[in-house]
Amino acid sequence: MSVTVRCDDISETETDNASFDASNSVKDEQFVRFFREAWPYFRAHRGGTFVVIISAEIIDSPYLNPILMARSEPKYVGRYRITDLDSLQAAMDAAGRIRIMIEAKLSPGPSLCNIRRHGDNSRWHDVGVTVASGNFLAAKKRGVVEGIDYGATGEVKKIDVARIRERLDKDYIVILSNLGYSSSGEVLNCNTYEVATACALALGAEKLICIIDGPILDECGRLIRFLTLQDADMLIRERAKQSEIAANYVKAVSEKDLTCLVHSKSNGSVPSLLNGKAVSDKYAATFQNGVGFDNGNGLSGEQGFAIGGQERLSRLNGYLSELAAAAFVCRGGVQRVHLLDGTIGGVLLMELFQRDGVGTMVASDLYEGTRMARVTDVPRIKQIIQPLEESGALVRRTEEELLKALDSFIVVEREGHIIACAALFPFFKEKCGEVAAIAVSPECRGQGQGDKLLDYIEKKASSLGFEMLFLLTTRTADWKVAVINLDPANDSLPYECTINIEDLIKLSDVMNEHSLGPNGGLVYCMDYLEKNVDWLESKLKPLLKDHYLLFDFPGQVELFFLHSNAKKVIDTLIKNLDLRLTAVHLVDAHLCSDPGKYVSALILSLSTMLHLELPHINVLSKIDLIESYGKLDVDVVMISSINNITADE
Repeated sequence: MSVTVRCDDISETETDNASFDASNSVKDEQFVRFFREAWPYFRAHRGGTFVVIISAEIIDSPYLNPILMARSEPKYVGRYRITDLDSLQAAMDAAGRIRIMIEAKLSPGPSLCNIRRHGDNSRWHDVGVTVASGNFLAAKKRGVVEGIDYGATGEVKKIDVARIRERLDKDYIVILSNLGYSSSGEVLNCNTYEVATACALALGAEKLICIIDGPILDECGRLIRFLTLQDADMLIRERAKQSEIAANYVKAVSEKDLTCLVHSKSNGSVPSLLNGKAVSDKYAATFQNGVGFDNGNGLSGEQGFAIGGQERLSRLNGYLSELAAAAFVCRGGVQRVHLLDGTIGGVLLMELFQRDGVGTMVASDLYEGTRMARVTDVPRIKQIIQPLEESGALVRRTEEELLKALDSFIVVEREGHIIACAALFPFFKEKCGEVAAIAVSPECRGQGQGDKLLDYIEKKASSLGFEMLFLLTTRTADWKVAVINLDPANDSLPYECTINIEDLIKLSDVMNEHSLGPNGGLVYCMDYLEKNVDWLESKLKPLLKDHYLLFDFPGQVELFFLHSNAKKVIDTLIKNLDLRLTAVHLVDAHLCSDPGKYVSALILSLSTMLHLELPHINVLSKIDLIESYGKLDVDVVMISSINNITADE
């Protein structure tokens, strides 16, 4: 880890001072935005146990101080390194230097400026974080395996959970190196990932965070932001024939397909709970510190999962090794594993304190049972969505239509039964997706399954490179839409309105009584509405509890940038009824047929936005008729892409 500070000279000119002030203002805004986004995670992570592993590639690189001064050429057999006396001495030297360096980087306390500013003189000589290290790792010699003597290479025997917990409870950061200690007092060189995964399992950590030397990408070069445990397990098993580490994973966690594997956070063998229900003994697997996994077929003896060797060093299979380690600990009960690109500065902060993070997450808890639909799921999907189809909440789909769209459906399965479903229909060209057919089985509602499914869809959409999701519906739970017609000239309504201004005043009556034209009559009607806005308020109040409000104003442009009556009506409603309103400005698409007309429409829209002082959305209406106006001078896509000219930032 390195910190670089660059101090630039600032001239005393007014221009430079203004630039400096603007820069500080931007930094302040960024700090406030970050802190507001990060604050919920401060509470969410409080009291949690995280195991962070920094891979050798990051330690022996410019991204963390280059400290491994003397190293012998490594010799590997499979995942394990052969450790002779010279290699052991180099490993001991390196471990000591790394530990001292990490302690030093965790030691800086609060700055003297902050202490002086906030008056906490008792912390004048405080260090940053208290660090503890020691002989917490019991190891045993790997010995001679298939005629190969591994020398001083060790395997994890047991993690001293009690003494580590004792220090964690005092807010220490505990540092474990890859060096273990045998019962005969020998120092053994263990596999780093085996130590980290064993530690995460033994402690029952909420997270294992692996800082590696690159991102995990899909075939198209996009970052894979998340994988369910089931997805990761399937991916590893598919490559078991070409990858020794993948084959070792399958062997370690059993040859069978993925079942519900649960981690016991004690040293006993009582299965944990999933979704508030005990997992049956038939499917439960337990991890016991010092013993290993029990999949029901005898003890595996695996304490952690070792990765390494030429396969990992060559990256022939990408980061499959790290992915296998992640799936291994997830199967043992660690809820989530984060694989982070350590070449990115601040990657740990961005992953833990931002909503979407910047790395790859493998989750065993968040999306447990969530998967893509199969043909055999169609009858159950139909059964779940049928009541909502009958009520009109969902579009009716036949079994044939479901089969045709099956690749877009996602289901949640619990104990062999489908309990929820949803669909994500992709629009790759527009970089967006439609969410549809969200339904949860009645007996499972109220358990957060719908929220979990939506979150899964969001992350899947992000991994596909989508920038937006949308949902089309005419029904929402307990909420309806009330249309309020405030256009007194709209005498033939194409919709049913809940409130109609004609019950208060009619344009035809105004024109006849005061000898006014249409424009003057509309201005008079708006003035009248402003003076009698309490009438409108009384009509709106019963709707506020369970309705969205859609106001239809006259199309006369003068009302919105020359006259103040419409604005005063809007301001009064916002103040007295605590409404949150957004202005939608409709512009006829035929104005795009002439550059002059289009620029005029943009300026008009900008003037309206500035006058109303509301969040503002511009919409080209009647776009389906635009071709009838002849060939356009510019492409419609270009026209719609410059809406930032008038958008409210």
